[in-house]
Parts: sequence; C-alpha cells; structure tokens
Amino acid sequence: PSHFSSSQRQYVQDACFSAGIEVLQLLNSTSAAALALCSRRLAATTGKPVRRSPFRTMLVCNLGATIEVATITVEIASRLKVKAVAADKNNGGDHFTRLLVDHFVDELKADHDKDISTDPAALNLLRIACVRAKKTISNYSQAPIELKELGFYSTITRAKFEKICAPSFRATLDLVQTAVRPSPEEIEVDEIVLVGGSSRVPMLQKMLLDAFPNQEHTN
Repeated sequence: PSHFSSSQRQYVQDACFSAGIEVLQLLNSTSAAALALCSRRLAATTGKPVRRSPFRTMLVCNLGATIEVATITVEIASRLKVKAVAADKNNGGDHFTRLLVDHFVDELKADHDKDISTDPAALNLLRIACVRAKKTISNYSQAPIELKELGFYSTITRAKFEKICAPSFRATLDLVQTAVRPSPEEIEVDEIVLVGGSSRVPMLQKMLLDAFPNQEHTN
C-alpha cells in the first residue's frame, strides 16, 4: 500500500528475507496492477497490430480492504510514471463491513434486547455474516444475516447497504478526484482500472462510471 511508512516497508522486506524470498523491488499495489494489466495486454498483442495508443494514462483504483488510487502514465512496453497517488486506510471494504456490523448490533439491541457490543465472539460471528452478505448483494438485491447461535435472523438489501455506506462511497469518489486533480491542472485520464474486492460493489462502479463517462473502464 502507498500509505506504508518506510519502517512498514522494511518489515515486508524482512519477512520476505525470513521466508527465503528474494526482493528485487517493492511496488505500490496500484503500480503492480497497472504493470500486470499492461504485461497481459502486451502478451496478447505480440505479433498483432496494437490498437491502443502506446502511451495511456490510467486511473488505477484499488478498492480492497482499504482504498488506494493513482494516476499512472503507461508506455506499451510497461514503463510506468506515477503522476499522483491518494490513499485512505480508514475507508474501504473493511470499513463497509464495520458499518454493517454496527447496523446489526443496533438492530439486535433495539428489536431483540440483546447487546453484543462487548461480546468479541458474537461480534466475530456477526462480522463473518456481514462479509458474506456484502459479497452476496453485489450480485443480488438482498442477502440473509443469520446468527443461529443467537437465534437472530435478518436481511440486508442492496439499497439499505448503499444508504448505510453512502458517506463512505462519496469519500471514495472524493479520493479518486484527488488523484485526478493533484494540482489546479487536471490530469487527462484515458482508462479507469478497478481492482480489489470492493470494486465489485455496484454503486461504486456506477459512481465511477458517472464521474468518468468518456473513459474506458476495465474491471
């Protein structure tokens, strides 16, 4: 992650050394995603006419447990130039899950007179159920929340999830705009590249498509 400090990066290198892995270079996750995509495209077009411009500016959005975005100019031979990076370690998939957990903790207390806010085991069970439901509503309109151990059964709709996470979704889009406008002069973007588990959230896909309607989108 781009927000890793020098000491955190050193820990990564030390862990690799302990595991017997030779480290050639550490890459930010967004740069690694851009390199992987370009390498795959280059391999697919070997010996064929190249239809894309040899120079493209990608907005790489790594929407995983946390959020990291970067505008990267890419040469077809996989040379990268990072123009801007923005990250938020307090937003992303883990945060969306916490919001769902908080919602159902409140529901349990209000509707079932059960307070699990200080029960680590119950909270962990609820978190697992919320992660499962979050993935389900990326493809369906609603998902069940079942805690058999507590006798709790509920549902979460995609619309409700989007309402709960609306401020976080807006913050994600604001962060993306920061990477596009690191200075008064806006960076022209050719392609939006989405990676990470949270890139499957339909509302985030829609918000990015609405914000960048004229760019190619790759997920």
